[in-house]
Amino acid sequence: MGTKGNAVIAPIYDEALYFTGGIAFVKIDGRNEAFSSDGKPIMTSTYDEVLGAQDGMVFVKKDGKFGLLDGAGNETVPPFYDHMRFNTYEFEWPLGVEQNQKFGAVDRTGKIVIPVIYDSLLVFHEGLSIIKVDDKWGIINSNGTQVLEPRYDAINSNPEGYFAVQLGDKWGLVNRNGKITAPITDTKDMGSFNTGGLAVSDGLAWFVQNRKYGYKDVTGNVVIPAKYDGASYFHDGAATVKRGDKFGYINKKGVEITPFIYDRANTFFNGGAYVVVNNQSGFIRPSGKQVIDTKYDGASYYYGPIIAVLKEGKWGFVNKNGKPLGPMIYSGTSVDYYQPEYGKVFFGDKQYYVDKKGRPIGFELSDVKIE
Repeated sequence: MGTKGNAVIAPIYDEALYFTGGIAFVKIDGRNEAFSSDGKPIMTSTYDEVLGAQDGMVFVKKDGKFGLLDGAGNETVPPFYDHMRFNTYEFEWPLGVEQNQKFGAVDRTGKIVIPVIYDSLLVFHEGLSIIKVDDKWGIINSNGTQVLEPRYDAINSNPEGYFAVQLGDKWGLVNRNGKITAPITDTKDMGSFNTGGLAVSDGLAWFVQNRKYGYKDVTGNVVIPAKYDGASYFHDGAATVKRGDKFGYINKKGVEITPFIYDRANTFFNGGAYVVVNNQSGFIRPSGKQVIDTKYDGASYYYGPIIAVLKEGKWGFVNKNGKPLGPMIYSGTSVDYYQPEYGKVFFGDKQYYVDKKGRPIGFELSDVKIE
């Protein structure tokens, strides 16, 4: 559909998967195909499989090998590699490739910019990739320059620009320049309900001491003493912690902002956190205030203005303050992370959408068969 509402790509496909970089990725007769933004098919019929599209390029497979086409259908990388590493939602050049169990990277023209010499090479993110050499891990940049020597037993990346690094059973933090900011002294306990030890979020990282959990800043200074039985990431200024078999929340000063009454307590996202008490679901704010009472049998995440809730076998929607948005009559609902302003509803073999106020899009409530 064009910007004026006209059909640019004829509605003959079974499913529109996504549109990115001027390429529409669709499914026709059970097979993935690609179209340019002006509706012209990108010639992919000679390939066994069309894997995806990103940044104006199409990933294809033939005879078990991976290749790359541009938006006009020209091969920039013939089907040669054993594998290509790309992420549908977040993509960045150079593109990781595998050949004969070794990894490197190519640019969009197919030129090898990172030699195919590594035992592993993860997807590039913000110009950096984690690599493996002889069972040890390090970091390189998109030019292939070594940022962190491959001498670590494990490395975990983090969206705030820090990496958790492991030597033996000890962990520390390094920054994007490869400088150690928190000494490698902390043990990572994989038995925790959260397994991302020393992952930085909101400027703090949890650590373990004598089987108890606390938080340090990125320089390794203790901010919240290790006194909890479990810990998770900080987000929106608060984090879930565990005491005994119950969960509660603390702020970045270590103040307990809720009692430890929850059987399940998720990380805050977009100003709300999903909680469960006695099998009843609700939401709280980062202040600790209950914003949606724990009275539902289930709920979606707090992605945006509309939240799906379940009560007595039927689904409906509420807004972020818990106000009902229409009747609870659907056999199923969902809210997508990438389109949080819409809700998908199911009844019978049909599915439709509602807007952020719960109003039907393309159907009438009288169409819903209440069982």
